[in-house]
Amino acid sequence: MDDAHAQSIDDLNFLPLKYRQHRTGRRATSRWLIAMAGCTALLAVVSSHQHQARKRLDEEVFEVQRQHQYAVAQTQTLATLEAAKRTLDSEAELVTYLRHPWPRTTLLAAVARAMPESVVLTEVKVTRIQSGRRPTANVSKPGRANESHDDKSNDLAELRSTYDPTEVHLAIEGITQDVAQLHSQFIGPLDESPLFETLGPPFVKLDEALGGGVSRFRVKFVVRQGYGQPKGPTAFTRTVVPVAPDAREGISWKE
Repeated sequence: MDDAHAQSIDDLNFLPLKYRQHRTGRRATSRWLIAMAGCTALLAVVSSHQHQARKRLDEEVFEVQRQHQYAVAQTQTLATLEAAKRTLDSEAELVTYLRHPWPRTTLLAAVARAMPESVVLTEVKVTRIQSGRRPTANVSKPGRANESHDDKSNDLAELRSTYDPTEVHLAIEGITQDVAQLHSQFIGPLDESPLFETLGPPFVKLDEALGGGVSRFRVKFVVRQGYGQPKGPTAFTRTVVPVAPDAREGISWKE
């Protein structure tokens, strides 16, 4: 009982009420200040973290913008190069196509060079006939092109529409005293050349009016297709045809 009495005495507060309220207020204020300090510190940590994150994001945005500008510049450069390539492709196609059909001087030079001494030509005729082939389409890629590119493409399309549906035929007539040499040294080499291929077997007949075992012959060739033409070669190879020797007497060149 004495202990209970002593505890109740210890619990008694003899201070006036206003002092007790003031003390309680100071404690509450202290707790509030501590809580505010903790919140301020937490806000400072969060703000610092957000600042660092914003800084990283700004750096990433700057890097992305730099890469974007580089990609745009590369795209513009690529577009310029592609336009230049299209122009060069059109010019190259036109220049290559203009090498064909083979110039008549080249055809006649090949014939004159292959002609042996035992063969005398009386007529050489170069003609162009319709073959019914379709013109080759332009291989240049479509796209935005400058005026020069359009001009070259239009010129090439016009040339193809004119020459692709045709064939160049070469008809040769003459006389010889050596039929074997005619085949082995004249008709055979011409047929194996990159310029010609024969159109059917040659016509050879002994001419009794001329006497001396002289035979008349007639052979037809078709000029092979050139680069960019239907059935033409697909890779460039240089064909060297030597200059023809002096024209021989008795030859009549007809077109």
